[in-house]
Amino acid sequence: MTYTLNGITLKVLSEDVSKRAGLMKFPMPLSDSSDTYIYDLEGATREITLRCYYNGTLSEIQSYVSSIQSLVNGSQLGYTYESDLLGSLTVFVEDVRINFGNPAQKYVEFTIKLVEGVG
Repeated sequence: MTYTLNGITLKVLSEDVSKRAGLMKFPMPLSDSSDTYIYDLEGATREITLRCYYNGTLSEIQSYVSSIQSLVNGSQLGYTYESDLLGSLTVFVEDVRINFGNPAQKYVEFTIKLVEGVG
């Protein structure tokens, strides 16, 4: 499968997608759940969590990790995320977590959390 984020090719181990509605729930006192008022005031949110890896020399890994981390920069402009499963989406990078492990292995794993939307 093919994955890119802002033109950066990603080696993805897993793509976890969650889409949820921002429902406001108002249960009625002394009533069953069938009497609960539900309002969709917040719309829907899609979050994508990618578990990725990269292998190469130590300097290649450092450069790649730097390019991934630079996507968390406070910009109000979204990035293009493309995957075979979801197609092309505009996303914001909410979180990048990197597990360097042993540098002698020339391998790094990282997790990227994306949120779909427009700026």
